[in-house]
Amino acid sequence: MTPRKSRKPASPDALEDSAPRLLRNCAFALLLAAVAARVFLSELPYRTSPLPATAAPTVDAAAAGDRPGALMSVDRTELARVSFAAMLLIAVALWALAGAAEGRLEVRHGYLVWLIAGFAMLSLASALQASDLRSALGAWIEQVSLLAAGFLTVQICTDRRRFAMLMIVLAAVALAVTAKGYYQVFVEIPERIADFEANRVQRLAEMGIEPDTPRAQLFEARLRDRTPLGFFVLANVFASLLVVLLPATAALAADKFRSARANRRPGRRGEIDIGILGAVCVAGIALLMLPVCLWTRSLGGIFAAAAGLAGGAGVFVFRRRLAPHWRKLVVAAAGVLLLGGAAVVGYGSARD
Repeated sequence: MTPRKSRKPASPDALEDSAPRLLRNCAFALLLAAVAARVFLSELPYRTSPLPATAAPTVDAAAAGDRPGALMSVDRTELARVSFAAMLLIAVALWALAGAAEGRLEVRHGYLVWLIAGFAMLSLASALQASDLRSALGAWIEQVSLLAAGFLTVQICTDRRRFAMLMIVLAAVALAVTAKGYYQVFVEIPERIADFEANRVQRLAEMGIEPDTPRAQLFEARLRDRTPLGFFVLANVFASLLVVLLPATAALAADKFRSARANRRPGRRGEIDIGILGAVCVAGIALLMLPVCLWTRSLGGIFAAAAGLAGGAGVFVFRRRLAPHWRKLVVAAAGVLLLGGAAVVGYGSARD
């Protein structure tokens, strides 16, 4: 029998290296958890609204009781949304602690810190003037945490493995919300409309709404709307999510096609290449997402998704020519955004 080798104790340097790595891994895990789960939580920036009642195909009258307007309940997802925001801010703090443990904090694209800080100060000044201060501050914390999560992604996804993992999670989320959109259009919404048509007076009474009033007409128009909302209650919010997921999924599909082509080996006739199969599946998700984006009828979301896809495709095709001039292109893109924002402000001011 050979003597059992004893393990050597870890050196102090190894322990010092493992602590920052652990902190970064924890930050990345929190980031992935938020990306994977946040989209399944309703997004409602105010605490009292009848809109959640229209999201369900049927209404539980027994649960609502006989109280007028019983379904206009307080939004109970507020604490969960703020918890997600806190989780993202904790992830940023863990990344900063990892840098402190190493004795150096390397920040990529440091200008993002000033942009996010500027937005945070301006939006906080706006939130403090809101009539519903609690909801405004909750929304402010959420927006700042999302921008901080984007900053964290730039810092922590420096290696291809983490970046690929993030893109895969985004593609999985894209598949989930796309399936939800199709299910709403072809199953949930028709069931909801059919239930309302069969029990119109009862459903209006449960909402505390008198029939044949302007309020009833507005509510009925909202309920009969066939726009998919995903797991949210507003089409524009759902469309803004698709604006992120659609280009990310399309980019992942393009990268998989490129990788499969570069690593392709000659095989037997009729043999399926796993790399090509994976690329086709991801591309299929992106193609299925396109109709859902159009069904939202959000002009801003549709045009933003189209611009993102067109810009990404252009950069991919002409990447070798554009690479030496990327700084000029970033400045030009920023100028276009500023001009676009000025145009929006000017239009709003002219049209009140």
